Amino acid sequence: MTNRFVLDSSFLIDYERGEDAARRFLESHPDATYFIPSVVYGEVLLGAALGGARITEVQQGLEWAEILPVIDTTMLRAAEVASAAQERGVRLDGVDAFVAGCTVEHGATLVSRDSDHVDAADAGVLEIATYGGEV
Repeated sequence: MTNRFVLDSSFLIDYERGEDAARRFLESHPDATYFIPSVVYGEVLLGAALGGARITEVQQGLEWAEILPVIDTTMLRAAEVASAAQERGVRLDGVDAFVAGCTVEHGATLVSRDSDHVDAADAGVLEIATYGGEV
């Protein structure tokens, strides 16, 4: 496992809700570098806006992580990861594939509770760190 972590929306939602599992994960990796794919950042901001939260507060609350752009090379990597997962009987599509591609592209470990990501990790196409209880 690397000391570079890409954070999925499942983790960020738990973090924003103050869940202990998310807090403990961060505390157990104090020297890590944290990244948020831009598509995940967009999901979090949209969720905040639609939920009535102040977007600027959400932005400020995530300043400790670097936002990674999802660009053409990320899309290519996402397609490669999704194809490899499919060959092993696992379906990754949409944002889940983009997040997986971003993770692989940056040589990081994905932090997620998303069952699609866990299945992809079990299939050997993605490195994942889960946190807390059941997936």
